[in-house]
Amino acid sequence: MSADARWIWRIVACLGVGACALLARSNLDRYLRHRDTGDQTGFALGMALLVFGFVPATSAALVLGTAPGAAARERAGPGAWLARLAVSGALITGAGFFLGFPASMRGMRVGDVASGLAEAPGPWSFALGEGVLIAFAVLQVACAAAVLRPAASRTWWFGAILVAVGMAALAAVVAAVSMSGPATVMVALPWVAWAFVVAWVVRAMRRSEPEAG
Repeated sequence: MSADARWIWRIVACLGVGACALLARSNLDRYLRHRDTGDQTGFALGMALLVFGFVPATSAALVLGTAPGAAARERAGPGAWLARLAVSGALITGAGFFLGFPASMRGMRVGDVASGLAEAPGPWSFALGEGVLIAFAVLQVACAAAVLRPAASRTWWFGAILVAVGMAALAAVVAAVSMSGPATVMVALPWVAWAFVVAWVVRAMRRSEPEAG
């Protein structure tokens, strides 16, 4: 993949992180708006769109914008460095948001259960929401590091983070199917597409290793 293409994906990823944050904030507003009535259908639908739509699409852009790049092919100069720093800063900011958002939601829901405003979350609740968002935040941190230092995308820990995100997505799909039936397996399609993107990226990385060396 060319340097220009990687930069396009990095910009798309930053925009995607912003869109995910806006949707998450909108979901929080929906939750608070119907907190007294307990009718959280809109919140549940919004979270499903976030976890099974916006997050996998943005995760694919993150991987495409960071992992394929070889260090020797990155543009040099102060301008390129500042651009990479800006992208990394945006991703770190997004990661902070998506680490704090699940904790805030969990705290509010626990408090509402204690006060009788909501039912206790089911055993799959964490996998359907918080787990995926935390993994998404960790992926953003890893990709921010890979933007600043492209060689990081070839390390064992970067691969381990990709596996962890995939496991979190698999847990969310299993949770959705367990709670709503096999018909909901279609929600896995965006994450299946993400897995194909990761597989393509890993293959491209391996093919470019001799040239990078």
